[in-house]
Amino acid sequence: FKQKTAYEIASCLVGSEMCIRDRSNITYTHVQSSAANTWTIVHSLGRFPSVTVVDSADTIVQGTVVYNTANQITVTFFQEGSAYAFSGKAHLN
Repeated sequence: FKQKTAYEIASCLVGSEMCIRDRSNITYTHVQSSAANTWTIVHSLGRFPSVTVVDSADTIVQGTVVYNTANQITVTFFQEGSAYAFSGKAHLN
């Protein structure tokens, strides 16, 4: 077993980042115009992206994300144990 140096690891990371940046469709923004506590988001990223949700005031809202497929997620929102419906945006990357 040969341990990699920090330089070798950094080179791998830069290469991976470059591959990701070169891909088309690296981000997707879903606009939820009607208030709902469950958002079903269909995207064409072909992977399982990170998800950041904001309400109409651009405040980050935490939700439960379920990856249905590599191109669809469902996000459900609760506040103090009850369903929490609102409109906003989901940023996927």
